[in-house]
Amino acid sequence: MTETNTPFVWRVLRRLVDIGALLALLGIIYTLYSQAHQDPADYMILDEISVSDHELNTDPPLLYDPTILQSFWVSWSRKIYPANLATVVCQGRGRSYLEPLDEVGELTLSDFMDVKCLLPPGAYLIRSSWVLDNGLIIKNTSNTFRVVKTEVELETLTDPPIIPAEPALPLGPLLLLPDIRQEGSDGAIQ
Repeated sequence: MTETNTPFVWRVLRRLVDIGALLALLGIIYTLYSQAHQDPADYMILDEISVSDHELNTDPPLLYDPTILQSFWVSWSRKIYPANLATVVCQGRGRSYLEPLDEVGELTLSDFMDVKCLLPPGAYLIRSSWVLDNGLIIKNTSNTFRVVKTEVELETLTDPPIIPAEPALPLGPLLLLPDIRQEGSDGAIQ
């Protein structure tokens, strides 16, 4: 190489390094942007989690039917709270690999929680969260379900309360009646 070509080569190499750095930076920006704008519904759709009212010391069936749209690893957490408090009374955690062909099947509360929860009588709900490896979070809160002491209490919960109807006031027909009062000679109503 001659001395006159050296500055040209260095300039070309410098421009190639600049272009490479710019492309790498654009790639990082695109990756961060696409991760920030992902939708959890692209991975899993979860309509509801529902537990039926049940008797003390029983393991009730649980309705849970997610639709898995893509394969992914997820860390999950499920916590049972009393309906009117923020104190956890039972919790389960785990890690799973979910695929579109996965079918859940019939579950009980202990299957879903991955732990046996002995709940005292009261009203409860389950708050669940799934954290995907890419950082997306899917959350769900179940219906409010009740744990009762006896089957009789359970039957009274499922039947709606009977409220006696109040008698209707006979205002309508009275308003339509003609005024049959008569005035006497002194102006008094008779």
